[in-house]
Amino acid sequence: MSKILVVDDEVSIRNFCHTLFTREGHEVITLPRGDQALEIIPRENVDLVLLDLQIPGEKGLSILQKIRAGFPRLPIVIFSGIVSAEMEKEAYELGAIEVIHKGVNPLELKDRINNILAAKHQIFSDTPMRKNYRMLIVEDEESEANLLKALFEEKGFQTMTARTGEEAIQIVQREKPNIVLLDMVLPGMDGMLTLKRILEIDPNAGVIMMTGVADPQLMRETIELGAYHYVQKPYEVNYLERVIQTRLKFPE
Repeated sequence: MSKILVVDDEVSIRNFCHTLFTREGHEVITLPRGDQALEIIPRENVDLVLLDLQIPGEKGLSILQKIRAGFPRLPIVIFSGIVSAEMEKEAYELGAIEVIHKGVNPLELKDRINNILAAKHQIFSDTPMRKNYRMLIVEDEESEANLLKALFEEKGFQTMTARTGEEAIQIVQREKPNIVLLDMVLPGMDGMLTLKRILEIDPNAGVIMMTGVADPQLMRETIELGAYHYVQKPYEVNYLERVIQTRLKFPE
C-alpha cells in the first residue's frame, strides 16, 4: 500500500511500528538515526515519516526541518514520548502534519496514520479549501470568542459561538459543525464532559481543545476521549489554523 519510514533509536518502538503497519499491508523501513533518514528518503520513495524527537545525533526538530525543506509534500508525523507544549508547537511550525505521543492506543495510532496516508494528496493540494465549513467556538471569554469568530469568518468559515458546554451541545445537535474549538474551563459543564457529549452526538466532529494550563496528562486524556488535538493558550494563529486545516483535509 504505502511505504512508511520509522526513525526511532528504541528497538522496541521500531519493532512495534514494523509489526503494526506491516499487518496493514504497508512496507515499513526502520532507522535509529535522523541523518540516515535524509539519505534513504529519496532513494526509497517514502510515503510518510514517523519521527521521534529524542534521537541520538542531530536533534529531531532539526531533522524535521531538513526533511520538510527537501521534501515539501512528504507527510512527517512526530511520534515521541517527551514532547513539551513548546516543542509540539515548534514541530507544527516546522512542518509536522501530526504530533502523536507514545503510549497512544495502537488502534488509534494505526487509524491516524492511515488517515494521513489516505489524505496525503489533499493535505498538500494547492486547491483552496471549500468555504462552507462550519465552526463552533466554545469560549466563555467574550472578547476571545469574538476575536476567533472574526478571524475565521474572514477565512470563509461559517462560525457559531457558545459560552457554556450546555449551549454547545444544543448547537452541535442542530448544526453539526465540522470543527469545534472547545475551551477546557467553562462555567457549569467543563470541557472534558462537553467533549464526551459532543462526540456522542457527532463522532466525526473535529474537536480541538484549548487550554491555558500545561498539563500533558490531561491533554492525553482528551485525545483518548476522541479530541483531534489541543492547543495551549496563548497560541499563535498560524499554528491554530494549521491544526484546523490538517483536520479538515482528513477523510470523514
